[in-house]
Amino acid sequence: AMLMQPPFGLTVGVIPVLLVMAPLLLCLAAFTRLIQVKHQLFIGLSLIALGNALGAWHVGISPQWQWGGWALPIGIRWALTPTTLALISLTTLVACAASMTAYAQRAQQREYWSLWWFMWAALNTLWLSRDLFNVYVALELLTLSAAGLVALSPKDPYGFSALRYLLVALIASLLYLLGVGILYGTHATLDIDLLSQRASADTLHAVAALCMTLGLMMKAALVPLHSWLPQAHSRASPAVSAMLSAVVVAVAIYWLWQLWQGPFSALKMQLFFAFIGGLSIVWGGINALQQTQLKRLIAYSTISQMGYALLVLSLAPEFSAYPLAQQ
Repeated sequence: AMLMQPPFGLTVGVIPVLLVMAPLLLCLAAFTRLIQVKHQLFIGLSLIALGNALGAWHVGISPQWQWGGWALPIGIRWALTPTTLALISLTTLVACAASMTAYAQRAQQREYWSLWWFMWAALNTLWLSRDLFNVYVALELLTLSAAGLVALSPKDPYGFSALRYLLVALIASLLYLLGVGILYGTHATLDIDLLSQRASADTLHAVAALCMTLGLMMKAALVPLHSWLPQAHSRASPAVSAMLSAVVVAVAIYWLWQLWQGPFSALKMQLFFAFIGGLSIVWGGINALQQTQLKRLIAYSTISQMGYALLVLSLAPEFSAYPLAQQ
């Protein structure tokens, strides 16, 4: 159940259903083989595209959803803003192209498409969510589905690359969860906008920031925590590689932005992000020049590009005054 905020109208409530519930239902349909793959693609791509269109229609009023009927600070809140709509639309474009590529390459395993729709639902949840524990759950679902898709690749017959990715991501998730626990124990809420109003620059918040930042850096494949990406990227199928490089690592960078523009902005870590961002740019670029395989070249190029994205937090400190979620 959810509480709608007037005057959005009934159509606003359909947006998260189309963007998240539709791929989850298709995940079940794929696993039970109730629907053929070509029909899954027709239904899924159509419904998610409709969700994007409805989001664009209503984005001017910034719709929000509170799940379970619980108000803040207890409730879980989702929100659609121009920024999140742009990221959801980018995810839709990449995932649609990758889906058609996978279908053209005759990816017919029910496990493949179950994990594929699961990954897509987790990504859209991460773009919409404003609750840090909800983000943790979605990150776990994203990790499990992405690692599973890597493991299904014929180029990773023993699952070594997928297992390495999974272990790194689980360590990252535990670090992130530790930071979430510290914040919840301090403020009794995990809504990122409420935390932005209540957080301060003390030792406890610094410890939470360290844990969550390290966890998200590992998931974003930032140097020196990047070693899992070239292996997973080079072993995965082309469609999965595209999702890893384009959106799976990008969503971790997005939440780094959210945290350091919001609850942790008072800690002033611009020099740290400048160093890590510059290191990722240089190291990723140097290694990309040395590669002879296209996929590994793209993987190191992605690491370099993530460094540029991280530099936003260091080169434009005034950017923190305008949180992405409110734009």
